[in-house]
Amino acid sequence: MKNAITTTHQTDPALSQSTQATANTCRISVVVCTYNNAPLVEKFLESLARQTLPTTAYEVIVIDNNSTDNTKAVVSEIVERYPNFRYVLEERQGLSHARNRGIDESHGDIIAYTDDDAEPSSIWLERILDSFDSSPDIWCAGGRVVGLWETSPPEWLSPCFHPALSLKDWGDLPRNLEWPERVIGVNVAFRREVFQEIGRFDVNLGRTKKLLLGSEDTEIQQRIHAKGKIVYYDPLAEVRHWVPKERMTRSYFHDRTHGHFRTEAILDYQRKGVLPMMSRTLSSMCQLMLISARSPLHAIGIRSSASHAMRIYGLTGYIKQSIRLLIWGIREE
Repeated sequence: MKNAITTTHQTDPALSQSTQATANTCRISVVVCTYNNAPLVEKFLESLARQTLPTTAYEVIVIDNNSTDNTKAVVSEIVERYPNFRYVLEERQGLSHARNRGIDESHGDIIAYTDDDAEPSSIWLERILDSFDSSPDIWCAGGRVVGLWETSPPEWLSPCFHPALSLKDWGDLPRNLEWPERVIGVNVAFRREVFQEIGRFDVNLGRTKKLLLGSEDTEIQQRIHAKGKIVYYDPLAEVRHWVPKERMTRSYFHDRTHGHFRTEAILDYQRKGVLPMMSRTLSSMCQLMLISARSPLHAIGIRSSASHAMRIYGLTGYIKQSIRLLIWGIREE
């Protein structure tokens, strides 16, 4: 494995001649993590080849997180067409492992992340670089994320639910974000020094196969704020994020909320300790008991509004994860 803190112009004999040429001039590295999503990878990677930046100024690294479909074949074909694209296999399962591998493989002083089902605008990388060039205190930058809807969303899926689909709009003006405001992982970039100064993505967080944990990108932004550095928002650094019809269902939102609150239990355990976590667990149990006493059908998610049902799934997710942590603790891979 290469040194995670390589400089932009370091020569690596393992790289091909064309890749080395890109590495020598690369300002920004784009990391796209993927898992069993070959059809969408093929569709959306092309948008990264249409950037306004010269191809010598950026590289695209596709991290295959041990897919079992034909992702490797699909990406390899695209890599053949674009010399600044690369394919890398990361066998350790989990989005945070894949994101961290992207740091190891990158050459740019700026490392940007987007998803395998996202379509950045043609000026995305140009705007990201402009943001970082405006101040050395900007350690993280990102922009607006809008939906690329497969079908019209149902009436109950109001904008308040959009963040669960990784959609976020902080307005039409560029500005510094104040915690807990944050940019979304489908449209986020960091200075390389961030990973030197405050560490990498927490491998106990982030999605693993179908387990919808998260907040690995949020947690690192919180650490940036704690260092007194800036998380910057530029609405023109826009990304369109694919929203398939399968994600416009109550069952998806139940699973997403369940995973989010499991993530919160992990964060409470790591940051606050066992006693505060168990205090919140007991509170969650009491809330579920009150819901059950009022209506057993509501307690199992039947005859519930969308927001009410998600609250139930969130409470059960937190309780489940806290009990697992109490018994087994953190089992980092």
